[in-house]
Amino acid sequence: MRPVTFPRPTLTLGPDSTVTATTPVYLAPATGSATSIALAQAATANVALALSGTTGGLLDVPRLITAVSSNAGDTFNLAIKGTNWFGVAISETLALNGTSTVTSANDYATITSITPASSSVGNISVGTVLATGPVICSGPPIPVSLGAAYNAAINVRVSGTVNWSVQQTFDNPFVYQPDTACAWTAVVGGLTAQTGAANADTVQPATAYRLVINTNTAPGGALINIVENTGITAV
Repeated sequence: MRPVTFPRPTLTLGPDSTVTATTPVYLAPATGSATSIALAQAATANVALALSGTTGGLLDVPRLITAVSSNAGDTFNLAIKGTNWFGVAISETLALNGTSTVTSANDYATITSITPASSSVGNISVGTVLATGPVICSGPPIPVSLGAAYNAAINVRVSGTVNWSVQQTFDNPFVYQPDTACAWTAVVGGLTAQTGAANADTVQPATAYRLVINTNTAPGGALINIVENTGITAV
């Protein structure tokens, strides 16, 4: 299994003996494919689909997945099980909508099983969101201090062609698993649907931030750095 990715901060000692925490996350998803997890196949009720796509259920980065049928009458549920950025087991029920592609709520690092509630008339395909989005994947939550007032600086750099956003939450993403259970909103300061590098400063008491890749042309990606003066005096 691919190593679990954690947003680990780098601590720097300042001249005033306080510690500055810098947390980087880089996201550059590969080009999505509608069949990268499960090639088109007939579904049998309560029997897991064969993870026959090129990924075998092990994705390049944790990302949203898609499902579609070749027959408009296939509108039953798919029970999806897998893991997230931190190796935590997550699951959801994804309702098929016939020949219209549907997208998961969660970002999956791995897919362990996809089980249909009914047998299909057509063939079911499962893959990942295409390069055109509207959202391909979200990075891991980057927590910040919850103590005294602080100043968190957000810096995003890009490589290649990519459209990105930064979101924040006031919930604790390590309590509300999966992190989609948190209420994520756009960062005040306009870091939404950007295509180039950008910076912002915030003093809002958010608990965590995350980078979102809306669209990209692989290998285009974005690197986010959250720099926070923690106010912790070094010993």
